[in-house]
Amino acid sequence: MRTKTICVPIDFSPNSFSAYHYASQLAHASGAELILLNVINGSFGTNHALGYQPVREIENAVLARLRYFAVEYPHEVGVMIKNVPIQYMVRYGIPGFTIANFCKDQDIYLMVMGTRDKHGIFDKIIGTTSATVIQLSTCPILTIHENTLYQPLEKIVFGYNDEDGIDDAVEFIKEYNATFNANIDFVHVSKNGDRDELEEVVDEIVDEMLSDNSPYSFEVKRIKGTDPSNSLIDYCLNHKADMLVLQHKRVGFFERLFKKSISIKSAHDFHLPVLICPDDD
Repeated sequence: MRTKTICVPIDFSPNSFSAYHYASQLAHASGAELILLNVINGSFGTNHALGYQPVREIENAVLARLRYFAVEYPHEVGVMIKNVPIQYMVRYGIPGFTIANFCKDQDIYLMVMGTRDKHGIFDKIIGTTSATVIQLSTCPILTIHENTLYQPLEKIVFGYNDEDGIDDAVEFIKEYNATFNANIDFVHVSKNGDRDELEEVVDEIVDEMLSDNSPYSFEVKRIKGTDPSNSLIDYCLNHKADMLVLQHKRVGFFERLFKKSISIKSAHDFHLPVLICPDDD
C-alpha cells in the first residue's frame, strides 16, 4: 500500500500557514507525508517574473524560505506543528494551473489549501487560485480558512446532487473517515420536490456505504431549500458538523463567468473545512 501524500500549496500568506498547520496534524493522525509546494509566478515571461538572477539561486532561496516557514516560523508565533515527513518543492508557472498539474503528475492523495473571503475584481472575473485549482484538480481538495483549527471529526455532512457518478467520492470519504469514524449525513437540497434520478444516486450511496462493515453510522436525507449552498451551510451549523463534503463538476471558462459553482462558493464562504471531491468523469 502506497504512502498517502498530502500537498499543501504555500504562498507564505496567513491562509497558507493555517492550511499547513491543519495538514500537519491531519498527516500525523493518518500516517501521511506532506509536500509543501511553492509556485513562482512565471506567467509574464522569464525576464519579467525572474529578473536576471540564475534560476538555481531563486530555487534555493525559495526552498530555504519554505523550510523556515515550516520549521522556524511556527516556533516564533507559538504554534505547535506535528512532526511528520515533509518534502519541499518549487515549480514555475501560473499558480492555479501549475498546482493542479503538479498534483496530477505526482499522484497526490489529498490537497490541503488555504482560501479567503475577500477578492479583487480580477479574481472575481477570472477566479482565485483556489477556485482555479478546484476547477482543474483531479484529486480531492480540503479548503481551510485562516485560523481554522484542526479537530478530530465527529460529524461529516456530504452534500449530494441528483447526478450519478458519486461512487468515487463516497469511496474516498470512507477511506478519509477511517482515521476518525465520524458519523456521516448525506444531504440533498431539493428546490422542486424529489426527482426519479435521485433514487439512483441514493442507491449508489447506500450500496457503497454497506459494502463493508464501517464502524460508524450514516443517514441519507433530503431537505427543502432555494439556495443549495446556503441550505447546506445552515444544515452544517444546525447539526454541529465538523466538515462539509461536496462533489465538484468541472465547467468551462465562459460558463464559469456566469455560473457560480456550489462547491467553490461554499469553499470561499464557509469557515468549516470543506472537502471537495472531483467528479468521477
